[in-house]
Amino acid sequence: MVKKLNPDDKAVWQKVASTVTPLSPEKLSPEKLTPEKLSAPEPDPSRPVKAKGKARKAKPKPANPSLTRAGETKKLKPPETPPGPANLNQQGYGGISRSDAHRIKSGQVEIDARIDLHGMTLERAMLRLRGFIASAIGRGDRTVLVITGKGRGGTGVIRQHLPVWLREQPLKQHVIAFSEAQPKDGGSGAYYIRLRVSS
Repeated sequence: MVKKLNPDDKAVWQKVASTVTPLSPEKLSPEKLTPEKLSAPEPDPSRPVKAKGKARKAKPKPANPSLTRAGETKKLKPPETPPGPANLNQQGYGGISRSDAHRIKSGQVEIDARIDLHGMTLERAMLRLRGFIASAIGRGDRTVLVITGKGRGGTGVIRQHLPVWLREQPLKQHVIAFSEAQPKDGGSGAYYIRLRVSS
């Protein structure tokens, strides 16, 4: 049912209708209204026209390395080593003399005590190492040998974590330097550790 306009509404409607310009018959003709013309807007003459050229291909975003696809095994990264006692195989001499560093690296030192962590879990190995170092300090030992084992392809987890443990408290305050052992003492599966002698 169509609602009839009251006189006030009619006056408003006529005022609005008088401002509208009707379309010309050419624009209303159906053959001129193709789908392309209906969808494409008229170009704005005030805007600059971009030159047509090859579209840039979007560079693929690198995949998140922490995510793995189903079925893939994620490789464990070795732990980051914090600063602290010098690794004589990498950093020079640390807090000891050049001659002492050479003697330690070449295995020409008296080993006061040794411990074998090979085959332990990480947590157990760390606790045993802390207890061993504390006992060695109490006895006044200067150089100790810690056997970590090499692991498959030299990537044993205890071997990788030992430098980190030595550079963290509570061990950091007791260790001056460390070095991979000579073959006679275990090679890359063991470390010489020079301890700070308490005064």
